Amino acid sequence: TTDAQKGNDAIELITYVGNRNNHPVAQAGQISTGWYSNNCNSNCQEQGGYPFSRQIDTLAFWYKYAPSGNDKANVNLSFKKNHNNIGNSGTSLTASTNYQYMEIPFNVGQVPDSVIVGIQSSDWQDSLLSYVGSDLKIDEIHFKSQPLTTGIFAYKNEIVASIFPNPTSEKLTISFAENTGKQIDLNIFN
Repeated sequence: TTDAQKGNDAIELITYVGNRNNHPVAQAGQISTGWYSNNCNSNCQEQGGYPFSRQIDTLAFWYKYAPSGNDKANVNLSFKKNHNNIGNSGTSLTASTNYQYMEIPFNVGQVPDSVIVGIQSSDWQDSLLSYVGSDLKIDEIHFKSQPLTTGIFAYKNEIVASIFPNPTSEKLTISFAENTGKQIDLNIFN
């Protein structure tokens, strides 16, 4: 969707009419960094995930949620090591007409090698047709240890700077042709 907190786009998940044993049911719109095998013989475990090796961190994101009835959306984290589940974390999301910031802090207890992030527009138990139409929007989702760069100011070629003296051994002066109104942090290496 273009209804985003920041940037141009966000994820939108909508609960729809699905089918369970030839009966119509509410089916959550879902997105995940994992996948299920086609032939798992009733022993389905979500596979894959996002490479991740932090024991302690926080998942952060913005969300907007228009539930149908008293429905709740979910964000879940499933931590894996050598393809085995070593921990879970997550939260339910309630109605919010404006984008709301949310954090899910976690301490897995041991170092994982991957994480499956799963998001759904309705609780997995909410199969009543009255939940159809629940609408979840998620934006700027990231781990705090891996910050996003969406809001970084892009410096354009028309900003002209003079650096002198060159060469130098102790003191360096940087002068801009015009006042940019922006702070610039520099790391200078030999």
